[in-house]
Amino acid sequence: MRKPRSINIRKREQGVVLVMSLLILLVMTIIGVSSLRTSSLDMRIVANTKEQVSAFHIAETALELAMEDAGNDLSAYEDAITSGSDATVISIAANASPHPLGMTGTSATVIAQDQGINEEAYAKGSSIKFKARRFKLIGTAERTGSHAKDVHQRGFELLVPGA
Repeated sequence: MRKPRSINIRKREQGVVLVMSLLILLVMTIIGVSSLRTSSLDMRIVANTKEQVSAFHIAETALELAMEDAGNDLSAYEDAITSGSDATVISIAANASPHPLGMTGTSATVIAQDQGINEEAYAKGSSIKFKARRFKLIGTAERTGSHAKDVHQRGFELLVPGA
C-alpha cells in the first residue's frame, strides 16, 4: 500500500490572508473618513444656521428699538416725510462699545420709508388735530465673522400732532 502524500500547506499559501486584511482595512478607512467629512459638514451647517437665526433676531431687536425710539425722537421720521426718500432711523456699528444689542461684531440698520398715507384725525374729547403717517421699517442685521445677513420688515404707524 502506498502512503498518502503529505501536502505541504505552507507552499500553497500565497499571502491571501494579508491581502484580504488589507482590503478590509482599506474599506474601513474609507468609511471612517467619509463619516468624519459628513459630521464636519453637519457642524458647519449647524453653525451657519445659528448665525442666520442670530441675524434674524438682531434685525427684529433693531426694529423694536426703532419703534421704541419713535416715541421720543421723531426727527428721523420727519426727514423721511419731508425729503420723500428713505431715512435711517437707527444705525448700530459692528464694534460699538458698549454694543446696544449686546453682541459685538454685529451691525444693524433700520431704514424708514414713508408710505404716503396722510390722514387727519382728532383725539377723542380734544381739539388737537393729529396726522396719521404710515412707515415701512426695514431692519438689516449682519454678523461680521460669518457674514450672515437678515432683512426684516414691519409696518409702523405714527400719530403726529399738528395742523
